[in-house]
Amino acid sequence: MHKRDAIKAKQSTFKDLKIITVITDSDVMSIYKDVSKLCAIEKYLHMLYRPFVCHLRIGCSLDLKQLSKHLWNTRYEPQISSALIVRLSKPACSLKVYNSGYVSCQGYNYGGAAAGVQHFMAIIENLGYLPLLQQPIHNVSMLNSYNYY
Repeated sequence: MHKRDAIKAKQSTFKDLKIITVITDSDVMSIYKDVSKLCAIEKYLHMLYRPFVCHLRIGCSLDLKQLSKHLWNTRYEPQISSALIVRLSKPACSLKVYNSGYVSCQGYNYGGAAAGVQHFMAIIENLGYLPLLQQPIHNVSMLNSYNYY
């Protein structure tokens, strides 16, 4: 066997070698003890967390500038995005609201997303709008929008 063939064989074995790190719940809880497992822990956590998304129309046009002034924890930057982003803490969810009345709510589960939409509709009803729930679409997983490395 020539030296060149031995080098090629060695390179091919390194390419085919995949290091598999088995992650347990105790590894996740002690995340700072072994920093070398961070990448594997991150992959493990991404597979566990699949947000629930609900898309709907509320049947009325909205003034996003006015809403951003009256609501807490919002971000409205019309030069960057045409949506008003609202983050709710109870339930923990985030909403993207468009001036046409289209709302997209992302939560940890179905209950959180539904409660977030109901909470938002109650808020805008108090501000003088007449929301009417139309065309709700529920999407349990968003696998295409996440990169699993």
